[in-house]
Amino acid sequence: MRIQKRTLFIGIIVWLLFFGWWFRGFLFKNWQFRLFSLSSWRHLIHEFRAGWQISSKSDWIFLFSFILAPFIFALLWYLMQKINWRKIWKKIWSILRWPFLAKKKKELKVATAAYTPKQPALAAAPYRPVAMPKTGHKMQPITPQKSFLNNSTAMGDFSNSSMEPEKDFSNRFPPMPTYTPEPKTSKPEPFTNEAFAEMANTPLSEIEIPKMEPAKEDISQLLEQAGYVPLSPVMVGNRQADFVMASATDLIVVLYDKEPGDWLADEESFNDEDPLWFSETDHRVSPVFQLKQTTDALQQKIGDVLSVRAVLIEKEGTIINAEDMMKTWNDLKVVVCRTGIGGPVELPTGTEIFKEKQEKISDETLAKIKELL
Repeated sequence: MRIQKRTLFIGIIVWLLFFGWWFRGFLFKNWQFRLFSLSSWRHLIHEFRAGWQISSKSDWIFLFSFILAPFIFALLWYLMQKINWRKIWKKIWSILRWPFLAKKKKELKVATAAYTPKQPALAAAPYRPVAMPKTGHKMQPITPQKSFLNNSTAMGDFSNSSMEPEKDFSNRFPPMPTYTPEPKTSKPEPFTNEAFAEMANTPLSEIEIPKMEPAKEDISQLLEQAGYVPLSPVMVGNRQADFVMASATDLIVVLYDKEPGDWLADEESFNDEDPLWFSETDHRVSPVFQLKQTTDALQQKIGDVLSVRAVLIEKEGTIINAEDMMKTWNDLKVVVCRTGIGGPVELPTGTEIFKEKQEKISDETLAKIKELL
């Protein structure tokens, strides 16, 4: 029977604590017997050969201590295996690094206070030229001045001259309109604060904050339209992936993030611990990190047959620092998008991610992938 590494490790720890610390000290304190000393064992064997008779209670306790010690050790070993040490260690570690978590929560509050959801830009209105004002004035054409050739008084009569007479360019360009604006008779109304006073007296409960329109889309239908074929689901952390599908070139693992609320994403590990996402009241292991671990394991299983891609879809909550984390997610080769009421609007929707048509996987490759998985 093969012993698991965890069982063996716990057995070593229990042996060191029981025999190496407690039982050794118990024997030495009561009978001056050194458990790991050859001289103590030689003295004990010599006493038995010399006809040592067990008569006192102390001698019986000494004898039964050696008889019961292996059974007590085995019982402790069995009980220690039933304890979830990883969970206990995480709780202890969360208490020890409380100052770090407090700092993260303080950063989250600052980021949440500064966060303003972006609304889609309104379509620009078509340009319309401004109409000319109706003043009742007639258009006055510009009349050209006489040239020096027609000034007979100053230059004399040049009627017989070979020079051409002056040409009239007055009809070549349209006349420039001239108008005089009407005088303003009405005075502007004085500025009042009645509207602002009415808004100030309005209760906050009656003020409606504009909400982002949810992205209504069927991800499974989008994947099928793109040419992906469904496969058996795989585990991502402690839950199953929502979709595992394959095309001729890619194997994608899609996971919904259904945790509501505003989240501060962080993909950097602290003291070899899993990266965490933080909200105002809680924290959790980064779903991007868990998804990346799963896709890396799948890539090792299938080798170079297909390229494994990871897609995280924010469905319920909002990643308030998504715009700053896009480069980090891109370096991790994890696509993060949104659907439903997930946000923010800077993230692409599922329709934008799965819009390209993929080549369908062959039956031979599909059977090979199913065998490897």
